[in-house]
Amino acid sequence: MRNKLYILLYSLIALLTSCNKEEDNTPIQEDVNNTYPFIENNADLYTEQMDNKIPWDAWINDVTLPIEFINEIVKRIYNKPLLLAVSLLNTDRNDLAEDFNEVIPKYPNLNNIATANVYFKHIAIKQNRIYI
Repeated sequence: MRNKLYILLYSLIALLTSCNKEEDNTPIQEDVNNTYPFIENNADLYTEQMDNKIPWDAWINDVTLPIEFINEIVKRIYNKPLLLAVSLLNTDRNDLAEDFNEVIPKYPNLNNIATANVYFKHIAIKQNRIYI
């Protein structure tokens, strides 16, 4: 098992440091697509850090989730244990993460029960990997 964990860590480091980059310094999609099969075939578990966007509007209003979000979920690995890290905040950590429509929901404070409920809904779907 220890060897598989080293392979997992190595593959994640390799993805972040050595894959080809676009001009905006993001990994080329082909490299990202190749990472999931590699992890699925060589690791006992894997980790995901998802802190880019949260479909606030869909969760709050019980409407259809954005296709970008659905595409993000369905490519995940389903037969391995998952260590999930999901941030409520944007990457600058100075406000909530924006929605897929680039809107940040209005909220009175972070201790708001409505905001917390939406966030827990968001984590539940990612943690349980619900098929949509």
